[in-house]
Amino acid sequence: MQNFQSYAAPVSTTLAPPAQASRSQAIPMSGDADPSPLIWRDSWALGIDTLDADHRELLRLMNRLISTGAANAHGAADSYGRGDHEAGSNVLVGRLDELVAHLRVHFEREEAFLRTIDYPGYEEHAGEHAMEMAELIDLRRALVLASTQRLDRETIEDIKAWFFNHVIAEDQRYAEYYFRGVLGSGNGMR
Repeated sequence: MQNFQSYAAPVSTTLAPPAQASRSQAIPMSGDADPSPLIWRDSWALGIDTLDADHRELLRLMNRLISTGAANAHGAADSYGRGDHEAGSNVLVGRLDELVAHLRVHFEREEAFLRTIDYPGYEEHAGEHAMEMAELIDLRRALVLASTQRLDRETIEDIKAWFFNHVIAEDQRYAEYYFRGVLGSGNGMR
């Protein structure tokens, strides 16, 4: 069994919000969706530095995707007079591609960690990863085919809900298993 003890170094308690996603940069949506960025909270940390860093990067990339998709909802043309579909689609799909690429690497790293600690919920957790990847690939396909390149309220809410349900709730379960079961720490590193 590979030693993941080094993953469990104490997490820094100071973390600035993502640079591209401060509350002052949020775009009002007049009823379409809430593009407000999610701001990392230290209470979301697992206490496993590598995976926590992945989650912070995931949050940054999600905020960029949501911000871009929300901005495109307003139909602004770029300096060349191209509207949403011509200019925005490339940017929005590019943002989604960045998120998907990050998630692929993160899911591989997380699943390797779960196998190493013999996490009993591994199969279900890996299945959730596969379902999320399929949903994001479907979203990409829809964005490429759509006549407008924006993220609607439901899509934005789904992205945010997935982050909370998976990263904040599901991932906390394996962290608890790791600290209590594998390391034998009664209260983890928190």
